Amino acid sequence: MENPLDFLLIQPTYFPLLSLFLNLVLLLILFGSWVYKKSAACENSDGFIAKRSTKMYNKLVVVSCVSLSVFYSVLSLLSCVRWHSNVWTLSDLLFAALTWGAISMYLRGLYIDSHEQKLPYLLRVWWVLYFLLSCYRLVVDFALYKKQELVSVHNVVSELVGVCAGLFLCCSCLWKKGEEGERTTLLEEPFLSENEGCDDEVTTPFAKAGFLSLMSFSWMSPLITLGNEKIIDSKDVPQVDSSDRAENLFRVFRSKLEWDDGVRRITTFKLVKALFLSVWRDIILSFLFAFAYTMSCYVAPYLMDSFVQYLNGQRQYKHQGYVLVTIFFVAKLGLTLPCFAGLTITYALNLNSLQSTLVWTLCDLENKMISVERMLQYVDIPSEPSLVIESTRPEKSWPSRGEITISNLQVRYGPHLPMVLHGLTFTFPGGLKTGIVGRTGCGKSTLIQTLFRIVEPTAGEIRIDGIDILTIGLHDLRSRLSIIPQDPTMFEGTVRSNLDPLEEYSDDQIWEALDKCQLGDEMRKKELKLDSSVSENGQNWSVGQRQLVCLGRVLLKRSKVLVLDEATASVDTATDNLIQETLRQHFRDCTVITIAHRISSVIDSDMVLLLDQGLIKEHDSPGRLLEDKSSSFSKLVAEYTTSSESKFSRSC
Repeated sequence: MENPLDFLLIQPTYFPLLSLFLNLVLLLILFGSWVYKKSAACENSDGFIAKRSTKMYNKLVVVSCVSLSVFYSVLSLLSCVRWHSNVWTLSDLLFAALTWGAISMYLRGLYIDSHEQKLPYLLRVWWVLYFLLSCYRLVVDFALYKKQELVSVHNVVSELVGVCAGLFLCCSCLWKKGEEGERTTLLEEPFLSENEGCDDEVTTPFAKAGFLSLMSFSWMSPLITLGNEKIIDSKDVPQVDSSDRAENLFRVFRSKLEWDDGVRRITTFKLVKALFLSVWRDIILSFLFAFAYTMSCYVAPYLMDSFVQYLNGQRQYKHQGYVLVTIFFVAKLGLTLPCFAGLTITYALNLNSLQSTLVWTLCDLENKMISVERMLQYVDIPSEPSLVIESTRPEKSWPSRGEITISNLQVRYGPHLPMVLHGLTFTFPGGLKTGIVGRTGCGKSTLIQTLFRIVEPTAGEIRIDGIDILTIGLHDLRSRLSIIPQDPTMFEGTVRSNLDPLEEYSDDQIWEALDKCQLGDEMRKKELKLDSSVSENGQNWSVGQRQLVCLGRVLLKRSKVLVLDEATASVDTATDNLIQETLRQHFRDCTVITIAHRISSVIDSDMVLLLDQGLIKEHDSPGRLLEDKSSSFSKLVAEYTTSSESKFSRSC
């Protein structure tokens, strides 16, 4: 059953809006009142002032308003950072802080500047309204708590503080009585009377002067008029020191003046001597000041120049920096002349440019040192073995069978690096196709690089048809082997120069190779045929076409040993099938070593070699390895099949 008094309870969400509206209205009224009083300050000033109010409850009222402003400022900060209140609640707290701050400033100006000490009727109404609103909000929170609804603790604390502060301010309104300040003719009294004075506790109407009045000095006209009527006496003229009076100076001068024997005759020398003896202390002091000024004109630039040279790295003696800093510190204790300040600024500007130049010089020096270091590293790189060793050159028909024997092969990429291949021993039968599989980092590519002697073996040997590849030149080795890399390589030029860079074959042989790799029809459609242009890195050809050109290069060369280093990894399935079919047809009697990215590329090989962490884990025919379900090759094939099926299902 609903409570019949529920209609009197405003929803808590409307309190911030109501409070925000009231605070905004009060701020506008206070601002308008302040502007009006400032504009009318000079016109309404009667030349009298009021003593500053020193009653304790006036100070307590101002302190209470300041405390409320600080309290609401802290609440707004916590609401924004910790409680994450809505924008209306945050705005209400901010405007409440501004309102109480404005009230405190208004009251302070009222108690200090005005001789009428009564509180404005508006502030009394506001404090009563603030007290009633705080009490009502507290009652609403209590009613919500009785209904077992959520009530914020910080809201209750804010309302309790508001009730206490409102009660105190309302009581101050009841107890406050107006009090008139003592009226004193402060502006005119110094001109007309010598007994009246003013102390630091008195504020003159000049403090109320507006901006235009201060700039135009219009407030001085009545003072000048009044001062013109006053007779100046000796008390109004500043008195000099007794030692500087004329009678005392003349007495000193006369005592220093020398007379001849009974003759009152004054010569020029005697007059100058007497003048010097009368003021000799001042003359010596002036000389010292002039000497110091002259020396400073020469010493200051010298010190600045020494300081700049020190910052540029020129050290003349030990602890020079400490000496310069000490001199500058001591000099700063003395008189700083404007010319020295300008000179210092000029040197500071030059110092900035010198520092920038120093930084650029250091950067350029670092770059040059790095360049020299790289050149030295390049010079220290061990050179490759000889291209041709005449004493051990193989026959032109080598290799005839293509059998590759590896014995205890160990490879590392540097003396300080770990082994990549750990004593491999294996034989690639001549004329058979062998696939090399394994996970990333197992040593597949390292084995191929060692076969071409791109990386020299640390231990062991590799023999091709019985010849150790370490005993022959690099040109003789690499020219007898063929490779199709994963990233197809093409050079800027023509199709002919890419297929036959050494110009060893005829056009018919080149066309035959293009037909075998399924590029013949495509090339015949081009206007320049074999002289068609090829841009750098073959950018005007697709990846599949570049791979087929590399295949045509191998077909044209017809080496006995062919290496496929993941040749089909970056091409589509159709191009992969085309390359595999071409290899089956035209490389039946060659030794083909395939590093497989796709398991389907090695599934029809005669032999499979599985590497794991630089060691041979399994080697046998694909059929036998697949029959053994516990073999690593079977697990690798199953993993590849599962991955392919998942990719196919996602694409569908």
